[in-house]
Amino acid sequence: MNEDDLSFLDPSQNQDQTNDQGGNNGQSNNDTSNISNNGSTYNNDTTQSGSSSQEIRKIKEEKSAVNFLDDKGIEDEEEVLRLMKERFAYCQNFFDPIHEKMYLDFDFYKGNQWEEEEMKRRAAMGRPCESFNIINQFVDKMVSQVRQNPPSITVNSSDVSTNKKTTQVISAYLHKLEKDSYAQRAYVRAVHNSSICGLGGIRLNLEYKNNKDFTKTFKIEAITSPFSFYFDPKFDDNLENMEYAFTFEKITLDEFKEQYPDFYEDNELKYQYVMRDSKEDWIEPDTVRIAEYFYKERVSKMLFQLENGTNVFKDDYKKNNMTSKVIRKRKVQVTRVRWIKTNGVDILEQSLFPTSFIPVAPVFGNYLNVDGIISFEGVVRQLIPVQKAFNYIHNKEIEMVSSMAIGKYLVPEGSVEGYEADWNSINTSNKPHIQYKTVNIEGQPQSQPQPITQQYNMDVTSAMLARSVENAKAVTGIYDPALGKENTGEVSGVALMAKQEQSQSLGYKYLDSLSDTLEYVGKAIIDGIAYVIDDNTIVSIVGEDGINTSIVTGK
Repeated sequence: MNEDDLSFLDPSQNQDQTNDQGGNNGQSNNDTSNISNNGSTYNNDTTQSGSSSQEIRKIKEEKSAVNFLDDKGIEDEEEVLRLMKERFAYCQNFFDPIHEKMYLDFDFYKGNQWEEEEMKRRAAMGRPCESFNIINQFVDKMVSQVRQNPPSITVNSSDVSTNKKTTQVISAYLHKLEKDSYAQRAYVRAVHNSSICGLGGIRLNLEYKNNKDFTKTFKIEAITSPFSFYFDPKFDDNLENMEYAFTFEKITLDEFKEQYPDFYEDNELKYQYVMRDSKEDWIEPDTVRIAEYFYKERVSKMLFQLENGTNVFKDDYKKNNMTSKVIRKRKVQVTRVRWIKTNGVDILEQSLFPTSFIPVAPVFGNYLNVDGIISFEGVVRQLIPVQKAFNYIHNKEIEMVSSMAIGKYLVPEGSVEGYEADWNSINTSNKPHIQYKTVNIEGQPQSQPQPITQQYNMDVTSAMLARSVENAKAVTGIYDPALGKENTGEVSGVALMAKQEQSQSLGYKYLDSLSDTLEYVGKAIIDGIAYVIDDNTIVSIVGEDGINTSIVTGK
């Protein structure tokens, strides 16, 4: 296939077919910054344009930007909105019970570890109600695995091409993308959330590369809140099966008017009706829900195979005035992803997203699917009973210590009559003496008030506290060596290493879950790479001979 035949794959021809979806007017890092990935580095002093640049052409051939072929926009906006709201409502009903438990996990993690009624009861009785949070260190251990073993998106030759250099070029691009996106921060945030409540998230976005042209590139971003996105519940343990996903937020009505003044002015009466009469919660008197909705479209295409072995769509065969003989043809279904931004009443923005994968990906903690009932759990859910016991014992110890400082007396009836104020303040005043009546009401001598001896065994509560901490370690599988603490009970280096390896294996579970998500994200990026690698992107690879070869794409 010659270059003219491939012109429809040139992303520069597709730039005007998208709105500012995910657009970011800020300028990203310069394309010529140094990058490295598994031996792939960039050296600004060795830029060359040789035959190796044809590898980028090969990438464009193999990863055709079929997403943008013959896009006629949304033909039936009402139907798209109807289906969108139906899917959103389905997700709400599906995820709300899951989110309720996740909210409790987050609340507990933040330190709200007592039931409200128990707090009121203790306050009324003057009893302590403190939280001594031991959960944070276990969550931090999960996150530290990502920081100590930072993951990245890697490419195998079988994923993209049998040509080794093509694979190296794509690997260099992916590493630069992660660097420019500060992707490690997104990965840490995703694991942090999944270790707390069992669910985190990562998304792909599009942004302008700079303020000088209309070229866009991918950006890897964190979904900061696990409660701000939905994904297709019917994904059947395979993210590639997702048909749709949402990210959403609520903004004030004034913010909506400022961001979309034309929409509000043109539809003010309709919005007021929705606020007043609709049972939906998209537009309310003070707030508006704004959702990004990604969904898959299927487009039928006729695929030709030419006598020279080239495969090309019928539309492009005609558009490019090809003359090679067609030897085979068949109908195929092309999958592409459309993005809309909506307030539930209108489509505010829309475009095609340059990949056939839904660009919203969950990162799981403990993911359970029992007969279609899904639940997400992190470290916190497992530690809640242990933490409650720890708090109760610690507060009991506080009560015991405070009680030891208060002197109590056994007082004969009537012996302190008239001196009540002095006796009531006996534990707070510094009076050198205090009076009592030596005779009772019958005139008979009576004994003086006697102090009550209080005995508390603090060793019991200390042992119970220590047992609670050990229970936390047993529940999570994280022991002292992994928490950075010395354990004098295990003098053997082999024993210490075994405990540390056991602790790390639990952290790797969360790291493995992140790696599975990154594999999906990597596939999505490679699927749309023909759109984001333009003719001025600089990447560099290091050959087996150790020599840097930098490639200016398209030259």
